[in-house]
Formats: sequence, structure tokens, C-alpha cells
Amino acid sequence: MPPRPTHHDTDAPMTIGRLLALTSKAMRSRADEILAPFDASLTTWIVLQAAMHAPADGLSQRELAHGMGIGGPALVRHLDRLEEKGLVKRRRDDRDRRITRITITPAGRQVHRRLKKVMHEHDEHIRSHIDPGDAAAFERVLHQLYTSAMEEPTPDHMRTHR
Repeated sequence: MPPRPTHHDTDAPMTIGRLLALTSKAMRSRADEILAPFDASLTTWIVLQAAMHAPADGLSQRELAHGMGIGGPALVRHLDRLEEKGLVKRRRDDRDRRITRITITPAGRQVHRRLKKVMHEHDEHIRSHIDPGDAAAFERVLHQLYTSAMEEPTPDHMRTHR
């Protein structure tokens, strides 16, 4: 078993939050590496996956950005690139011209099919490192942590330093 990651200035184990952040960064880098030969990134996959499962009229840019956990300006750069490649299309909402809707194109569906296979294999590889008995509990805990981080207000005593 490899050594537990620690703070580089002490022998104390990392906090769960720090370990999650480092793991997230490492997993994102690995996914980007795996998707690079397909001229894609994890962001490409996430956008195409969301667009593939969106309602027929598409997702608004705001809904997409919220679902990805990124800001609007960062999303716009990704959408510019994906639209330039012909994978998604932006159009004004029929009822509210202030809203821009994102839909997947036929070319985007084709790329999505290829990436879906790659990401499924990647998920199986990740799961191969987790005891099958632990996988369901691990997913449950990750969902609990995500929900907590997104929905619970920060306690007042944690907002200020004393």
C-alpha cells in the first residue's frame, strides 16, 4: 500500500478536503490525458454529455454552467471551441431572447458516442482500484460531500478567524 499523502511541511495526514482536491485535480488530468488523442478534454465530455441528455430545446448556458460548477465566461470559451468544431449549436430561446440555448449537433452526437466508450473504460479502470464492496459506499459518501458543499451554508464560526 502506498504511503498516505501528507503535508510537505509536517508528517500529519492531509485533511479530507485537501485530499479530495488533490485527487480531483489528478483525476481531471488523467481524464484529459485519455481524451487528448480524440481532440477532446474532460470539459468537452461534460458539455457533450449534458447536451446529449438535455431537453429537446437544449440547456441554457446558465443551466449548463451551474451543472458544471464553472462560471459563465469560462463556459463561453469552451462553447466557442465546441461550436467552432461543429459539436454544439447555440441559439436564442424562442420565448426569452436573453437566454442562449445549447444543443448537440449530429457531429457532436458522433463524438459523444466515441467518448462515451472511452469514459466508460476509464470508469471501469478507476473502479478496478476500489474494492467492489467499498464502491457503493464511496459513491454515497462522495454524493453526501458534494451535496453538503453545494447546499449547506458555511457556519458563522468558520467564516472568521478568531
